[in-house]
Amino acid sequence: SPWALSDSYLVLYRGTRARLRVRQSNLENYVSELDVIPSDEEQSAAVSAALKGKLKTLSAAYPNLSLRKDGRSIRVVIPDSLRERNGSTFGQLVEQFLQYVRNPQSFPAWESPNLLAKYYTTTTAVRIADR
Repeated sequence: SPWALSDSYLVLYRGTRARLRVRQSNLENYVSELDVIPSDEEQSAAVSAALKGKLKTLSAAYPNLSLRKDGRSIRVVIPDSLRERNGSTFGQLVEQFLQYVRNPQSFPAWESPNLLAKYYTTTTAVRIADR
């Protein structure tokens, strides 16, 4: 599709009952996909039920989301109508940043330590790379 990127990435979030995998590669035709991988077979039914319940609560805002079992993982199927076509994730991040600049009170308190950690990590990496 014309709006797909040609870059690859993999992000894993580990929880006690499952892992979330966000992947974009040639395997997915460079379209980001979300897979939920239960930590073990005993968790599979509970994780699946929780996902179905969550998709039901999201159905008004995000219609036609569905699930597809793929071996041990559960793919969250996102229809093309819900995917970003005329912009980019970067554009969304910039817009959110500008909203915070315009209205600093809207900046969530929980984000401050995350932002400081990111800033420290980035500036330290640059300093190390410049040696």
